[in-house]
Amino acid sequence: MQKFLRASNHNGVYFAPRGQTLNFCCAKAVSSPELLRDPELANLALQVTLPLNRPLRSVLTPEESQKIAERYQADLLWYRLRNYGQIRVLDSNLGELPAAKQNLARSFAACILDNEELRSVVVPLLGDQDPENEVERSPGLEAVILRALLSCCHERDRFTLRVGELTEITNAMLRRRGERVQISPETVGWKLRSLRFRTESVGNGGKGLWMLSDVRGRIHRLALEYGVPPDSQGAREGCSFCPPTVAAKSARGVGDDDSDLLTVL
Repeated sequence: MQKFLRASNHNGVYFAPRGQTLNFCCAKAVSSPELLRDPELANLALQVTLPLNRPLRSVLTPEESQKIAERYQADLLWYRLRNYGQIRVLDSNLGELPAAKQNLARSFAACILDNEELRSVVVPLLGDQDPENEVERSPGLEAVILRALLSCCHERDRFTLRVGELTEITNAMLRRRGERVQISPETVGWKLRSLRFRTESVGNGGKGLWMLSDVRGRIHRLALEYGVPPDSQGAREGCSFCPPTVAAKSARGVGDDDSDLLTVL
């Protein structure tokens, strides 16, 4: 489903279910009990958390759905045909948004007719939403483990990292955030595998990672993809894999806080 959602955001990408060739490039609304964990999808979407403050209604029957379609479908089609020629795509101030959010801004602005004031707030609102959801883009344990890996990368004398050590560091981070869950070395091992890290013997019969340049580089790339806040220790140690902006923030004393990685709904 995630592959489908990513691909269907690009025009000209076709799917071939049951011998048919279909183009599903369109706006989509998805209801899910969890936040998006895929960094690319999270950047392409506007996520809205709705509190469950009343009992769920029963699912519509096919007959009820058909009645709603018969009542509203013709009106919606007429509205589309009547206003299609007036749709104007937002073309200003998009540079203030990340590249992935720019298409989202264009889609929202295209829905607004004859209201320049409302169109003018699309970019600022999406810009405000982006830092708010920096944590939401990294809701899983993978992000916490990557934060622990990133911290270990910047220990000057570290050449290996056992899974047991990584587990202890990750659990300490979870405790500092007030989380009650504590994970096992087996869980960390499976998460490392899902992140495509290969563990091997690192001495004393334990499994772990050799902190070589390719491993350190992969840790930094994944941390960036999962929205993990930069580690200012890397700038102080002169880490060649850290973005240049980290060094600038470190000089100003920014980035030393232990930012939350988990979102509780």
